[in-house]
Amino acid sequence: MYQSVNYQGRLSSKQLYAKKGAMEYEQDVFTPYQNLLYRQLLFGYDAYTKEELSSMSPKELKTIKFQFAKTQRVINVYKQRILSKKLSSVLLPMFSNSSLIQEFCSDITDKKFFCTLSFKDLSISKKDIVSLLMTNGLLPNNFYAL
Repeated sequence: MYQSVNYQGRLSSKQLYAKKGAMEYEQDVFTPYQNLLYRQLLFGYDAYTKEELSSMSPKELKTIKFQFAKTQRVINVYKQRILSKKLSSVLLPMFSNSSLIQEFCSDITDKKFFCTLSFKDLSISKKDIVSLLMTNGLLPNNFYAL
């Protein structure tokens, strides 16, 4: 009936003990509803299908657009602050006497500048973004309980 097969080929060690070559995936700790709220703020209209958008009222569309724009402004300022901290940790020790570098590394944000670096490049996690959106009132305070 059941026959035990012991593979002795070149890839036998890869199949049984694939710790070095195996992919480790990040587990999402949020519920589908929490992910929906997160996606609605971060992606705006792109979080919805065409059918969903066509069935929405103009007021709902305006609310989505407003919340998306506010979220992008908040995240942009946050990314600029993170970038400023990273730059100052590298540049200030090397050029501690330079007033230009000290001014460059100050915590000044520009709303017209759009930081195009990714969350991964800046080591920003999804939990960091959620807590940022919660403190700015874009996500409810009981977000983790939803």
